[in-house]
Amino acid sequence: MIKLCFVKENMTIMDGVVRVLELLSNELAEEYEVHLLSICGERNKLPIKLKKQIKFKVLKDGNLHIRQTLIPGVKGIREYIQKERIDIVFAVGGGSLPATILGSSFLNVKKVYCEHINLYTSMQHKTDALIRKIFVPYVDRIVTLTEADRIAYLKRFKKFKQKEVVAIHNWMDSNLSNKSVKYNRDARKIISVGRICEQKGFDRLVEIASKVMKENQNWKWDIYGDGPDFEKINEMIKEKGLSDYVELKGNCNNIYSRYKEYALYAMTSRFEGLPMVLLEAKSQGLPIIAFDCKTGPNEIVRNGIDGILVKNNDIAKFQEMLNELIKSPDLRSSFSNKSMENVDKFEKKNIVSQWQRLINDLVM
Repeated sequence: MIKLCFVKENMTIMDGVVRVLELLSNELAEEYEVHLLSICGERNKLPIKLKKQIKFKVLKDGNLHIRQTLIPGVKGIREYIQKERIDIVFAVGGGSLPATILGSSFLNVKKVYCEHINLYTSMQHKTDALIRKIFVPYVDRIVTLTEADRIAYLKRFKKFKQKEVVAIHNWMDSNLSNKSVKYNRDARKIISVGRICEQKGFDRLVEIASKVMKENQNWKWDIYGDGPDFEKINEMIKEKGLSDYVELKGNCNNIYSRYKEYALYAMTSRFEGLPMVLLEAKSQGLPIIAFDCKTGPNEIVRNGIDGILVKNNDIAKFQEMLNELIKSPDLRSSFSNKSMENVDKFEKKNIVSQWQRLINDLVM
């Protein structure tokens, strides 16, 4: 049986990447021997549910800074690969890439880098850019979340052939897919979901709302999520006089059950990898308006067909188009009716088969 090992700097803190690893590992475990290696973290804390045959290990106890994970990571990864006779090791995200490459060097193991944001954004930060420049050339395959990012990697790292850089989407939860969903055109609420941090652009949301919500005072805008900027965004809402219209709702255990209460989904992120929130919104028949940031929105939303994409950072245009959506229930209904037309490429069976082809090609 082919042995796979996924490495991430910390799998004991729940985030979107850890959630994807949970889903992917449980599926691949049906055909392969799957190992999850967390370079650091709390040894007795695993925030996900794994099938019993999946092996999970934390190399260094404690939530460490990325600089502190290199030495224990290199040593631990090397020992683990040799002991378990791993066939393919996957570095999940840039934080695990240096330790994974150094730890697996000169061993008979294939190396795959899984990008979970996008190359453009990563190259804007000195440390992230340096990591990719130094270590990406030593992998056998690169997996991106979007076709746009696959092309970007091929242009930036010319040593790779077309087949060596593969775009594999995350899949839509089949439990959420509802092609018979009935859109509530009488709803008067907007929903946004995400971690309250700079990446997600909730400061831009408040700026957009400062004009739009005061012109549509019978509408509300709810934000679900938590994060380091929660209090900052809450203060911005108060300063703009938006407390009656915009509300931070915190985390919600079953957010999907709430979508039917809303008229549309709005995403104000500065950058993404592949924004699963847009897939989830589409699965519930919600019209979408989003900044066309790098990367992902334009591979999910068809501009003018099932949603609206606005040039990134164009606050005034976002305000204008959101206002148009609010005032046009017919347009929203049209977008809703077409929301499920192009989701086949995000179905689980198609995504899993792409991973299987990648794995089998590497070991043949």
